Amino acid sequence: VPLRILVALPLFLIVVVSTACGGKQPASSPASEPAPASSTSAAVEPTLADDDYLLLATSSTATMQDELNAAADRGYELLETTTTGGGIGEIIAILQRTPEDAPGFEYWVLATIRTSTMEQELRQAGLAGFAYQDHVDHRKENVIFLSRSRDPEKIAPVEYALLATNKTSTMQSELRRALAAGFRFHGVTVNNGLSGGKEVVIILSRPGA
Repeated sequence: VPLRILVALPLFLIVVVSTACGGKQPASSPASEPAPASSTSAAVEPTLADDDYLLLATSSTATMQDELNAAADRGYELLETTTTGGGIGEIIAILQRTPEDAPGFEYWVLATIRTSTMEQELRQAGLAGFAYQDHVDHRKENVIFLSRSRDPEKIAPVEYALLATNKTSTMQSELRRALAAGFRFHGVTVNNGLSGGKEVVIILSRPGA
């Protein structure tokens, strides 16, 4: 009898151990399966086209006009400009996305050293319906940003006037006469001419005929 007990006992232990190990397998099987993807992990990182604001920076005035119009094609409009200054400084423009149903804008960037050239180019831009938006001094150039609506029905001619003098004592009387004639003040800059002289330039406009 003792011999039978000793033989049966190992068999019983084997059955118990085997059953216990078999019971653990279902619990461990879910861990081997990949966890379901989280809804947040599938989120797409915002791209430039999804942003509400856009910053453009370039040292070339010609490049800035191209970049402004390319951004306008994507639904942005110009808010403000500035410059980092210095000999190789950059022009910086901040733009904001417009509503989808907005017609958008077209941009023209004028960059001149001579006041006479600036006046001539402003006259041409005004006849085409471009309105003043902002200006910066970049290196030795006066850079003026103009815009017009892409809706043909909203385009109207603009008449510009520049008051330029190196005698500030006469500036007030000239400005008073221009405002009385219906011109609107936009900005003032200092033109550092090729000859090294400086003159104060005031930019004004009024609705064209």
